Amino acid sequence: MKKFVVLFAMCIFSLCCFAQLSQIEGQTNDNHWVSAWYAMIPVTMTVLSVQASAQQSAPQTNAMVVKEPVFQTNGPYKVQEMMEPSLARHTVYRPIDLKAVKGKLPIMAFGNGGCSMIGNAFETYLTEIASYGFLVIASGPIQPTFPPEGRPGPNGTTLGQPSDAVVGALSSERSKSSYLFEAIDWAVAQNKDPKSPYYGKIAADMIAVSGQSCGGLEALEAAADLRVKTAIIFNSGIMRGTPPGFSMKGPDGKTVRVIVPGTEETLKKLHTPVFYLIGGEKDIAYKNSEIDYQQIEGIPLFNANLGNVGHNGSLSRPFGGKMAQAARLWLQWHLKGDQEAAKAFVDLDCTLCKDPEWAVKKKNMK
Repeated sequence: MKKFVVLFAMCIFSLCCFAQLSQIEGQTNDNHWVSAWYAMIPVTMTVLSVQASAQQSAPQTNAMVVKEPVFQTNGPYKVQEMMEPSLARHTVYRPIDLKAVKGKLPIMAFGNGGCSMIGNAFETYLTEIASYGFLVIASGPIQPTFPPEGRPGPNGTTLGQPSDAVVGALSSERSKSSYLFEAIDWAVAQNKDPKSPYYGKIAADMIAVSGQSCGGLEALEAAADLRVKTAIIFNSGIMRGTPPGFSMKGPDGKTVRVIVPGTEETLKKLHTPVFYLIGGEKDIAYKNSEIDYQQIEGIPLFNANLGNVGHNGSLSRPFGGKMAQAARLWLQWHLKGDQEAAKAFVDLDCTLCKDPEWAVKKKNMK
């Protein structure tokens, strides 16, 4: 019942937001309906949560919060997710035994869907990547009361990614693109610190940014950083026709300031290979991602649509589904030089090219 009330409130809020957006833009065509609804993903973060706020404002201690992952992984390393005391508003995913990892850990910073501050919202994807020898850092602390949706049920199936309204009820704060830089800077500093368990174990020159939906827009902004070697964008694309910032009333009557990450200028700053993973025409980000593909020039670009799985993609499926596996291969290729993994993307007979579940296109690459 609680979820229904929250979801209903957010639906009404979304419609009010669309009306206000339309007044701002003076247009009501279909693309604006899509953009306006897409814009509501970050707006849902305005639902208040005393617990989440208290968790963010809690003083740092010397104790780390370690959480055993709910999900099994395919990679060779067992993984744990944790909150480091020197990185309190992020969640770290890494192999448990750092000494057992062959080679150094490349870095991936991740922005959540809805720009939420729930570091364990995408456990399926992030634990899977970490299990292959990556240091993964997501915006937001671990949320112990995160609901069971998106987790394996008794029969091994999943219940789907939690709705934006449910996520919003647990995360009143929204992340920023700068939080991805915080994650990267922290990892680089840890690699240099002789007192750190990560000392000398991180490939500080091998960095990726990734994100889903609103978090994907954050990743596009962060990808302008010259340290970033590649970006992976899930269910996202620049939101055209939407003001970069505006104010409106939230469900509780309070004024909310909404900032939408990224503009078309963001695409011009990209300097490194980018991989878009989209959920087909049912994905509300589909049109925006298609325009991104047309406008991005001068860099290797791979666009892959997985059937018609929609905006939540496959990340809540076991092992993150096909999207997570494709992302993992991309990372192994670009950050670890794995030429076997590269076969999923290069040449006309690439693995993804031949898979009937994928519709792919690429430019500035073989």
